[in-house]
Amino acid sequence: MLWEGYRQPEMEDLFADENLVRLWWRIEVALVETLADFDRIPRSAADELRAFDLTPEHVRMVLMASRHWRATGNIIMAFVALLEDWVGEAGAYLHWGATSQDVTDTALILQLNQATYLFQMELNRLLAVIIAVTERAKAIPTLARTNGQHAEPITLGFKWAMTIPEFDRHRQRLLAMSPRISSGQMTGSVGTCAAWEPDGWHIGDAVNRRLGLTMPVAAWHGIRDTQAEYVSWIMGVMASVERMAMDVYLLQMSEVGELQEAHESESVGSSSMPHKINPFSSNMIRSMAQMARTQGSGIWDAVQVMHEREAGRNRREYVAIAETSIWGYSALRCLTDLLAGMRINIDQVKANLVMAEDHMVSQGVMMVLAEHLGRQAAHHQVREWIQASTSKNFLSYALKQMEAMGIKGVINDPRISPDYYVSIAERRTEAILEWAR
Repeated sequence: MLWEGYRQPEMEDLFADENLVRLWWRIEVALVETLADFDRIPRSAADELRAFDLTPEHVRMVLMASRHWRATGNIIMAFVALLEDWVGEAGAYLHWGATSQDVTDTALILQLNQATYLFQMELNRLLAVIIAVTERAKAIPTLARTNGQHAEPITLGFKWAMTIPEFDRHRQRLLAMSPRISSGQMTGSVGTCAAWEPDGWHIGDAVNRRLGLTMPVAAWHGIRDTQAEYVSWIMGVMASVERMAMDVYLLQMSEVGELQEAHESESVGSSSMPHKINPFSSNMIRSMAQMARTQGSGIWDAVQVMHEREAGRNRREYVAIAETSIWGYSALRCLTDLLAGMRINIDQVKANLVMAEDHMVSQGVMMVLAEHLGRQAAHHQVREWIQASTSKNFLSYALKQMEAMGIKGVINDPRISPDYYVSIAERRTEAILEWAR
């Protein structure tokens, strides 16, 4: 209830128990069809199993039985036992030569393939929104902030433009990772395919190809680096997502007020102070990104598998993968929506520029003076001028001091004008946009 409208159903449905059961059945059918192709089981049995309709009621019964799977110690055997009851004699050929983890690992890879597709589509959508926001704001002057303090003037577009290559790198990492998380399992009890000999490896390869996957070079029942890579990738994206949401959150603070989230007319910010419209979405995105990273941290425990296989670790791994995927995708999608609906308060942006006044060009004054005194001495001198003046008259004070030092023509130097920095930021923004296009 607390996350209604924020957790995204398409990723939740992907990792739901109902979907998992259907994937198990899909894998079992692919195995019997392949075994029939290799004349290892009767073709009639494979045809009968392929024709069986696993209905929602069947799935519900599997889920009810799975609550008691500790009785067998093996959830897949509980699943197969139910299927044998439903399909009759052909059920004797189910799970022929496979180990339970073949099925669960291969199902996991099918889920990861679907999950990475969702992530890829959302990253594409986010990049398109950032580019549009950057284009819209590329010429709007604002103040950069370093260490929370006013710095040089830039443009709002420049602020967003710098994130375009960042999220493109996340997209490139995902594309590079995708082939590694398209390798199924189906390699038998210890990874040798011995139960299917003399065609063992070929049978495993054919099952995987039937499912749209590749055969691994070596079994990975106990080797989980690929799963750790996937979770780590999400955690890396979440660091970027949370930082962007934090930026939007901070720029909505009453003392700043440069941005505002899109709100419905009935939005309520505070139950006690009716005037408030809180930055709720940016706050929720930050929380979801943090949840993804917290859940994902467990993946490093899950990779410590003893010997060739150890079932208990897989449960911890599945929690890390499913929860990180759900929270991470939800945060990413909500960030896209947040940026798409974000409003810019132009009047407040201008007011904040006025508030910074002459101090915003202190670097320009220093660089002009550095040509005469050297950089370190100029920095020290400008600091003294700042302390001896106010933000309103710093520039005029500095010009008088330089004139007294015999430095002429500074008034015409573009480096002491805010427009100089704004124009540079706008050109850099346009260059990034051109690269993105």
